[in-house]
Amino acid sequence: MSPTLNNRVTTALTLTETEAARATPVWVVWWEEPDRSWESICMSAAECEKEYAARQADHLIRHWGKVGKRDRQSLLEWLEGHLRAAPASGANDFVDPAKEFLRRVSAGGSGAVVVRNW
Repeated sequence: MSPTLNNRVTTALTLTETEAARATPVWVVWWEEPDRSWESICMSAAECEKEYAARQADHLIRHWGKVGKRDRQSLLEWLEGHLRAAPASGANDFVDPAKEFLRRVSAGGSGAVVVRNW
């Protein structure tokens, strides 16, 4: 991790959150329409498959957009990938969902966290 990126992560997350994010696997479904895109951060491969199927079945996405999924990664890898590209002013657009995901995991919850990308 570059020093600048490391600084952005360490100022955005506590040490405990950073370690939890490093140890937490996620599966990501992404989808786009012509003028916007989203991602769903999923807690399991099964949840990812369900979300992927739902997005593929969406009429608008099927006709005007596209949908895909990413291989398993850690929540920290997901966050670092977005913080590399996001302007500093937009970091919370990804930090807040990562924190929400960690909150759900620690509470034993379920359900994907949806993130608007652009």
